Amino acid sequence: MQLSKPLAKWEYVVACLPMVLLIAGGLLGGGIGAAGTFANLSIMRSERPRGLRIALCVGLTLFVTAVWGAVAGVTQQLLKA
Repeated sequence: MQLSKPLAKWEYVVACLPMVLLIAGGLLGGGIGAAGTFANLSIMRSERPRGLRIALCVGLTLFVTAVWGAVAGVTQQLLKA
């Protein structure tokens, strides 16, 4: 029984780009990166055209990176207070 279509290696690489936040952002980055990775894997498994899937994944990766930066900045400011 196959739950979903298997992804090609390049699809896994593109989908897992947000996990780089785990290295750069520790626990906070890892959590946000994991959420982005799960969303990207869902996008990659969709029936959308290849170019659109890649664009959506890259866009989502940039978005989660910006969210991580904003949350980290706010957290840093709160800890200084």
